[in-house]
This record gives sequence, structure tokens and C-alpha cells, in this order.
Amino acid sequence: MGVIFILSSQSQLPVPYDFPESDKVLHLLLYSPLGFFIVYALSRSTRGAKHLIFLAAFLAFLYGLTDEIHQHFVPGRSASALDLMADGMGAVIGSSVFVWMRRNGSKGARSK
Repeated sequence: MGVIFILSSQSQLPVPYDFPESDKVLHLLLYSPLGFFIVYALSRSTRGAKHLIFLAAFLAFLYGLTDEIHQHFVPGRSASALDLMADGMGAVIGSSVFVWMRRNGSKGARSK
């Protein structure tokens, strides 16, 4: 969250590739690890995998909402609903990857 906040505070980011809507890819890439780490933090609960993914994505989405509000006040930046959607998708991907890794790691450990 700290890295996302610092990047959001900059008026212009050094982007290696510039194509239409390339910032959506960056949002997706930044929020995937956030979703991964949130679901990791929640994984000690007894909730099912779908609930963990939903909760992690929802929490990351809420953070994305506050990030978009923050960007609205940064010179040269603006708030965008499409960015927020990319944030949520990244969080779903990251949290799903964690759940998939945990399931497959458990199955591999039992079969040995």
C-alpha cells in the first residue's frame, strides 16, 4: 500500500511502455500483489477460498477507491473509474493466485 501511495503521489510516472490505456496494466500489476498479500493475511481464518478471494479483492478495491480520490488532488493526475476497475481485477488475480498456490502446494505435500 505504501508503494502504491508513493507512486500515486507523483505527477508523472516513468512508464517503460506508452500505449493507449497502459496505465490500466500498471494498476493491474500493482494491485495483484496487494490482493495476494491481503489474502495471505486473511488465510489463517476458517473461511472458504471464494470468501477469501472476495474479501481480499473488496479490501483492495476500497484501498483503490481511496487511491483514486488521492490522485484527484495530485497535479497532473486524475481519478478514473477504469483505473479502479483495473485495481479490482488485479486484486482478484493476486488473491486467486495465492489460493491456487496454497491448494496445489497442499496436494503436492500430501502425495509425497
